[in-house]
Amino acid sequence: METIPPSDAHELIGDALLRRIPGCEQGNPPLRLRALPGGRGVNRVLGIVTRLGRFVLRQRLPPLRRPGADPEQELQAHRLASRAGLAPWLFDAAPDGAWILMEYVDSPAWTPGKLLSPEGLAILCGQIQALHGLPVPASVRPFDPLTIAGQHIELVLRAHPEQNVAVNALLARIQAAVHSHAEESARLPAIAPVLNHGDLQAPNILGSAALLADWEYAQWADPAWDIAVLLIYHPQLRPRSRELLEAAGLPGAGQQARLTHLLTLFAALNELWTLAEYGPIRV
Repeated sequence: METIPPSDAHELIGDALLRRIPGCEQGNPPLRLRALPGGRGVNRVLGIVTRLGRFVLRQRLPPLRRPGADPEQELQAHRLASRAGLAPWLFDAAPDGAWILMEYVDSPAWTPGKLLSPEGLAILCGQIQALHGLPVPASVRPFDPLTIAGQHIELVLRAHPEQNVAVNALLARIQAAVHSHAEESARLPAIAPVLNHGDLQAPNILGSAALLADWEYAQWADPAWDIAVLLIYHPQLRPRSRELLEAAGLPGAGQQARLTHLLTLFAALNELWTLAEYGPIRV
């Protein structure tokens, strides 16, 4: 973690935003300032210490909106989750989600080993139940994987037109998974969309309270979506998929079939995201 001279705060953060941080209201610099890991080049994440506490400031770098990552929806989701004790407390934020100021959680992120332990899995199942039980605001837009795929493809082909065959193959997989999931779902009682974290993996789970961090890809979607995301990131958990589905309120054999289509869908979307973010792998 890179330590930054506090005197650079005005230039790095901006005077107006700096004054919104508790302890810096008069424009005085923080006591300590450092760059935190993460951000992937699309966010700037700063750890800030003032006389009134420790904070994390995350600033989105342009463009604010990226496929599947709407800053206003992220802000709405993080605020709901923090009020429910499921995410770091949100102190302040720009109305458009360009920056958020949250509590600093002085606890390590989970490791895959922690996640895979019986205790860790039980804690996570409880968090999933609580998260999916939060109210869905009437203003939210439902998860739209085909639109997200199209936006990713546009970005990929603009930079790498030679990837046309590869992205069209991924699009075909996504379309087939969406269709199959809809068919499978139609055979079961209707399932209402719920708030999903959208990037559920060990590094985004903090401390003994299992607070969920990084809500950039939060979606109001099928309650099995978070399970699919988790299993793609941590395939060692697949033998426990029934337990995870039950935590999401989805017991029964039919839910396993629906999950299979969501696994295909997320894997293909994740490949498109990787192409859009990093380009094709050169060998």
